[in-house]
Amino acid sequence: FLPAAGYGFGGDLGQHAGSEGYYWSSSLSDYPYAAWIVGLLSDDVRYAYEFRCYGLSVRAVIPGE
Repeated sequence: FLPAAGYGFGGDLGQHAGSEGYYWSSSLSDYPYAAWIVGLLSDDVRYAYEFRCYGLSVRAVIPGE
């Protein structure tokens, strides 16, 4: 289950909560200031890299479970 938690930047967290969810991956991009994300929208899934200063969700996963 991945909730549509939205995203944030600076002190403005929770933008688009309820309709979009963005999650950090564990992979950095080719740029030191960015990392890969997955974006879950109501009708689309997006893979891109984003600035690491954005407030995106993280989903903890226990290896082997």
